[in-house]
Amino acid sequence: MNKDLKKTLFFSVIVFVFSCFVIFEINKLKNEEDVEEIKNKVVAVETNKIQTIVLGNNSQIEKVDTHYLIKSEDLNDLLSTRSVESWLSSALSLEGRKLSNEDEAVDWKKFQFSDSNQKISLFTEQRAIELTLSPMRSFDGGVYLKVTDNKKDYLYSSGKEWVDFFDKNVNLLRETKLFDWTVIDPESKPVKFDVKTKKGSYSLEKKDNTWQPVTDRMNEWMIDGAKVESYFSDVKSFLINDFSDETVDVKNPIYSLTVFTDKDESQYTLNVYEQNNSMLAKVSYRPGSVFGSGNENTFTVSGENIKSLFPDAVDFKDFKTDLSFEEPKVKKLNVEKDKINLKFYKDINNNSWHLTKATSENKLNPEPEEFNSSSVLKVIDTLKGLKPERYLDESPKSMGKVEASFMFLDENDQIVKGLKLFPDKTSCIKGQSESKDCKLIQVDKSFLLVKENEISKLTSIDYFKNKNKDTSVE
Repeated sequence: MNKDLKKTLFFSVIVFVFSCFVIFEINKLKNEEDVEEIKNKVVAVETNKIQTIVLGNNSQIEKVDTHYLIKSEDLNDLLSTRSVESWLSSALSLEGRKLSNEDEAVDWKKFQFSDSNQKISLFTEQRAIELTLSPMRSFDGGVYLKVTDNKKDYLYSSGKEWVDFFDKNVNLLRETKLFDWTVIDPESKPVKFDVKTKKGSYSLEKKDNTWQPVTDRMNEWMIDGAKVESYFSDVKSFLINDFSDETVDVKNPIYSLTVFTDKDESQYTLNVYEQNNSMLAKVSYRPGSVFGSGNENTFTVSGENIKSLFPDAVDFKDFKTDLSFEEPKVKKLNVEKDKINLKFYKDINNNSWHLTKATSENKLNPEPEEFNSSSVLKVIDTLKGLKPERYLDESPKSMGKVEASFMFLDENDQIVKGLKLFPDKTSCIKGQSESKDCKLIQVDKSFLLVKENEISKLTSIDYFKNKNKDTSVE
């Protein structure tokens, strides 16, 4: 082996040994820093290890799975996981100066701990830590803490931030979502829900991945699944105004919503009461939830906003089923407008439409060549494209005279689809009367509101006029 190669190997070994030494010292320094950081913390425990929190002698917070529950003589409620863990983390990250060691005697009376009623105990699987806040303050506004860790007492001085930790209002930790079952079980999915209002009640259930009506009067309805999912999203995101201690007459809710999920037949109920000029909501979680035997609490809510959680049954109806029909079955179309009656039929040989008859009351009969029979196709396309703004749950009290009607018939003159347009304008938005931008239409037995500009052409007889003298007209 030549000298150059020996030198290269020698220096490579030196570099390797030096590198290992540097890495060892760096890791050692990091470990020392970590130990020093733990030493400086008043409570050296991880937030996610805490299973139980006792507040004084009255309330207890328990962790169940990923949830936190507050239990006391007058309160049994779900807490916000994010709020609780933020509250804990803010305290567990605080540093302090240790004023006593394990074997050192401390004059606890000197620090007035016997006069303190501010105690919080933290329990993990292996440790029990009791924190007591002294009413005495240091010259710089700091606090004194008695930390009992597995029955061993230590004295700490720390920052005034601990006062906020001990003085935390439990209501600020409570869940502010009024009715969100996924907070209890994130994987649960609704399979049925019941709605009750002063106007009546209805139920929808999910079968074969499709929402279907349970209520008899809705049996012929098709339900729009997207509307149901959007509704659930609104319900789960609804926030309370405040917490209430009022007693309500549970027998007389003005609104009620019960949701059944696919998790162990869990049942969640929201009841709303009107009392002393306030709207109060009561929420119940039935067996199958983390509450076990059930839970009920009362909240104040916005009277106007809460109504949106109890829509009319017709709001879930699939409008496409009302306006759709089997086009191949349609062989005839009768149109009535301004006392003019137009009757079209379909020639099955060439699939073309023809005007077979045009009559008029108190006028000369319209000439066939005045009308474009191909407009039948335009009418069908227009009807298919209509997008109702909303449905009416019942027939309106006053509708006025029919402005125009369209009857689609089969070859035996049986009605396939019937549509009537009414002249009166109304608001597209429920409960508002300022703007009148919708018109009422009746499709078979259903009543719905459609933007006036979407159906205005159907109300004009000129829509059927033949400007080019269509030769396909009889």
